[in-house]
Amino acid sequence: MTPSRRWIYRPAAGVIRAAKRESIGKPWFGRCADREKCVNSNLVDSKMRGEGNEAAVAVLELTLFGGFEGRLAGGQAIALPGQKDRALLAILAMPPGTTHTRDKLASLLWSDRGDQQARDSLKHSLTRIRQCFESAMPPGVVADRQSVRLDPAAVTSDVAAFERLLVDGTPEAVEQATELYRGDLLDGIGVRDSAFEDWLLVERQRLRQRVEEALTELLVQTMAKGEQGRAAGAARRLLLLDPLRETACRALMQIHAERTQVPQAIKLYEALRDRMHRELGVKPEPQTTELYESIRQRRIPATPFSIGSSPVKPDVRSEPKPAELPIPSKPSIAVLPTAWWTTSSRRSRACVGCSSSRGTRASPTRAARWM
Repeated sequence: MTPSRRWIYRPAAGVIRAAKRESIGKPWFGRCADREKCVNSNLVDSKMRGEGNEAAVAVLELTLFGGFEGRLAGGQAIALPGQKDRALLAILAMPPGTTHTRDKLASLLWSDRGDQQARDSLKHSLTRIRQCFESAMPPGVVADRQSVRLDPAAVTSDVAAFERLLVDGTPEAVEQATELYRGDLLDGIGVRDSAFEDWLLVERQRLRQRVEEALTELLVQTMAKGEQGRAAGAARRLLLLDPLRETACRALMQIHAERTQVPQAIKLYEALRDRMHRELGVKPEPQTTELYESIRQRRIPATPFSIGSSPVKPDVRSEPKPAELPIPSKPSIAVLPTAWWTTSSRRSRACVGCSSSRGTRASPTRAARWM
């Protein structure tokens, strides 16, 4: 083995000095070859020492359910007080790695400004977001003149983890996903831009529907297996999301009855009945009433639990015919098309569009552009 070959496989600390000594007097192409050998040997040495085998740690962790919070790997909160800066970071993080055009981002958050002014505002906002990453590697924001994205190796979010767990689909994964859902997406954010409000409304409804469907499926599976503890947990989470969810109420009533907790089961039904009458002016479904009568007469239902019809289609009793739709008395009330109503929740169908804030009114045509 030649001396130069022997130098190549020595520890990295002496490789570069040895290569420099050997390269003196060589032509430029010889020196380049030596440098390439040095770089390759450094990589070999690092692999032999086990360097670079650790999993990459995200630089920034975002919490978007129930509000907005960003923390660096060390645990300190990021300094990003601007509401539109936070909204922009949240959009880029759904999920990290998705490429967004600059025109789309500018239109979402600065739709009330001219094209050039909106792009300038976007540029300044991206600069403030980059400062959150400081000198971290890899850089969190990857951008060119036309598009922007977040490096998925540098940024994680609870929304991305939530959706990954739901794709997994196991009961354990679904339970972990529902624990991440702490509230509506970006709850409390104060961005007054009609395009962003439409996008946010669509995303909130999509994520809420996903968690409700996952919890309903988990409830059915655990009830079929007789896992009453997990079933009760899923039912309670559904009732927190929608207090008028009759599927969840029936499951809890049946669990209480099987545990000989008849008074608790009766209280659940009475609370549901009173609330439906007060808020919607309707009665519970026949399946719920039949279960109540069976429990009240101390007869434990022999039939297996089923979700019934409520998660599949809406109850027509609570919906007026198209010709009978009430005419709004105030211009701030919006009547949305049926396709925008949550079919699994009669409460959301009755209440959507009844607030005077701009965030509750959606334009299906305009919001669909950002989906």
